[in-house]
Amino acid sequence: MNARKTVALLLSASLAACGGDDAPIDVDAAGPDAETTPDAPVAGTVTVELDVPMADIPPGTRLLFLDADDTVVSDVAATTGTHQAELFAGGSVVVVLPPGGPAATGGGGVQQQQLAFLNVEPGLTLTLTGGDGPPPASNIRTLTAPTVAGAANYQFSTPCGNATSGTPSVALDLAYCGATTDVYVAAYGAVTATGIGGASLLKTAIVRGRSTAADIDFSAEPTSDPGALDLDITGIRPSVATANVNASVIGDGVGWVLQPTLNGSESAPFTGGATSLTGTLPDVAGASLGIGVYTSRSGGGSLQYNQVAPADLSQTLDLGSVDAAWLDAVVPDLEASELRLITSGGGDYGLASGSLYVGHFAPAPVLVGGPSLESLAVWQFVSLLGAHQAIRFPTLPAAYATANLTEELGATGLVGGSVTGYRSSAGVYVDAFADWFGPNTADGGFGTALVASSDASFGAE
Repeated sequence: MNARKTVALLLSASLAACGGDDAPIDVDAAGPDAETTPDAPVAGTVTVELDVPMADIPPGTRLLFLDADDTVVSDVAATTGTHQAELFAGGSVVVVLPPGGPAATGGGGVQQQQLAFLNVEPGLTLTLTGGDGPPPASNIRTLTAPTVAGAANYQFSTPCGNATSGTPSVALDLAYCGATTDVYVAAYGAVTATGIGGASLLKTAIVRGRSTAADIDFSAEPTSDPGALDLDITGIRPSVATANVNASVIGDGVGWVLQPTLNGSESAPFTGGATSLTGTLPDVAGASLGIGVYTSRSGGGSLQYNQVAPADLSQTLDLGSVDAAWLDAVVPDLEASELRLITSGGGDYGLASGSLYVGHFAPAPVLVGGPSLESLAVWQFVSLLGAHQAIRFPTLPAAYATANLTEELGATGLVGGSVTGYRSSAGVYVDAFADWFGPNTADGGFGTALVASSDASFGAE
């Protein structure tokens, strides 16, 4: 989205679902005439650990701490290390990247980007990581796997790269793997008309901790036979029209995902709210199985369920264990500077993430056919949600006013974007998303809890 994608963020704190209860009332036990007064709000420390090399932070990047009333508590240069400020509940932490790039082709304006943690709670620690530094020198190595009879292609996977070959040998750049790496290979039969998903998995092999200082020959290693995966999906809602199911093997502790082992689509009716699918599960000791079910209604709306489970041949995923809502629409409320989530058929969300685009048109047409964008502000955000199911954006100070969602924007600009709401069975969502500006390297991503999400887009494109 932005050419300056050198800053990546990982929300490593556990974000607990924010309740909508009022502040507690203290009652003096002296008697019925005692006064009852609500507790005064108390500020607390919000910590940002910026674990990014200075070389990867664009000059001019700012780090803002704002209270819930938009008071700027701290506005400092974003530098490697720890930053702290005292905030009341409902405040925000916003990273403002320096302007760069045209807002629209031929428009002459600029684009500004914000990375925001909204509605934070006192005591929360946010760890922002990313940036690769100078790219390492290439390290091309030849990987040689066991020869498998009848194999039409071999898929090689490492934590830092993947490749496919028609022979059991392939050249792969291991520069980003470090000093040692794991190597996994899957041998497949002939590709059918349905693509690689229709080819049969014949054998697999994996080696761990091999040095990247030389070619890796594991042709003498034993291979394993795959097993038959049986996946039962229960708790499907009566309003679901279709359910798309996938399952993938997740490498242990190294953040890489192997080719999906199961892809299937089922349509209503779902007898008893259940369906079953079968697939093939590779034998990868120590790995986990990532399961995803994408359900949709004929009238619109979607719910995505994800779970990371042990890689067993028999699996059951109970969608009924999560009371998540369909996200039907997102309505920008310019006067309140917020996005209101219109939901149905389930409970509230604990957390939301997404993108918000705020565009300002030039005063007069620049391009034939209509006005062009003079500026475009892009918010990437994550927010705890209260009972009112709204995401409020802070009004930034004048130096960053281009990004503000203001009441008068409707006549002079555009508002658009998308939002995804999350709810887990425990009411806690860990690692909301990783690497906003780089490759997705989240290991597992959802832990072992079942997580439900739904999304909706809004505004002009």
